[in-house]
Amino acid sequence: IMSMALEAMDVPRSNLTEEEAELLNYIEAFKEARDKLAETIADGREPKVTPLKSRKMALVRFLKESPAIVGVDLKSYGPFKPEDVAYIPKENAEVLEKRGVVVKLDVES
Repeated sequence: IMSMALEAMDVPRSNLTEEEAELLNYIEAFKEARDKLAETIADGREPKVTPLKSRKMALVRFLKESPAIVGVDLKSYGPFKPEDVAYIPKENAEVLEKRGVVVKLDVES
C-alpha cells in the first residue's frame, strides 16, 4: 500500500482495512503538503509556518504499551509504555482513546 501510494499509483480503497485506509490518508496528506512546500519554494515564496501553540494537541496517559505512531501532523510520537504521559495531536488522541489505549487528561491553563 505504501509503495503504491508513494509511487503515485491508484490504490483501490474498497479492499483496505480501516487502519490501512487511515495510513493511506496520512501518506496522501504528506504528499500534498510536500508538493505545496516544493511549489512554494520553487516560486521563490517563503513557506508559511504554523506556530506550535495554534495546533490542537491533547495530553494523554497511555494505558498499555504502544508502538510509535505517526501523528496527523506527520511527526513521530512514541513508543509508549503504560503510564507514559504525552502531548499528541488531538485527532490521534481521540482514535487511541476509542481503542482503549489512552485516556485524555484535563489540564486547566
